[in-house]
Amino acid sequence: MKLKTIFSGLVAVFLLAVLAVVFVGAASGFLKVPVLTSLLGADKQRDLGVAADPAQFKTLLDAQSVKLSGPSGKYCLDCYVAYSDTGPMDITLSSMELSSYLQATNDPDGTLKGIQVKLGQNDEAEVSAYVSLKRYGYDVEGPVYAKGSISKASDNSIALVLRDSQAGLVPVPSQISSEGQKVLEDRINTQLSRMPGLKIDVLEIKDAGLHYTGQFPKSASA
Repeated sequence: MKLKTIFSGLVAVFLLAVLAVVFVGAASGFLKVPVLTSLLGADKQRDLGVAADPAQFKTLLDAQSVKLSGPSGKYCLDCYVAYSDTGPMDITLSSMELSSYLQATNDPDGTLKGIQVKLGQNDEAEVSAYVSLKRYGYDVEGPVYAKGSISKASDNSIALVLRDSQAGLVPVPSQISSEGQKVLEDRINTQLSRMPGLKIDVLEIKDAGLHYTGQFPKSASA
């Protein structure tokens, strides 16, 4: 009887562990558990209240006299872009303008979908998106959220700090978050390194706007 009780207890613990894993997976949005994932609301990205406008992308280019050759989707973070004709730029982007820019230049078959950026104060911002890793051979996708800061690291590079990141409703472990931060920072700086003559004088987030002054490419092709 005692052995049977112990066995029953072990089975109960195992089932509870499995249920916990399923629940956390469903809450992350990356494990699609029928009904549960949707019920938790973990299958949708967090709405930051920022509505992107495709027309804003062209408006920004025209205002800054920037000329692009090729489809806008080819100017994604992972895409190879050739830059030239650096000139002075002084611009302040709102959350809507930055989100519109990032959505317009995102590869339709790329990793990130529906990017929203909400700018705040003291170089801090929130980012929400839907991530798909299918192009890397992994049948994994789901919503992500991050809060952190961006700042000037040198005349031609930036620094990122992630203070809060989530997969669906589940906080991302600090080690994984740090690795993600490094990968994203490296990819941004790789793109910046391809810009001859780039010079960042000011890069700051304040009053819900991203302010940049310096030298920036006036033409590009992809």
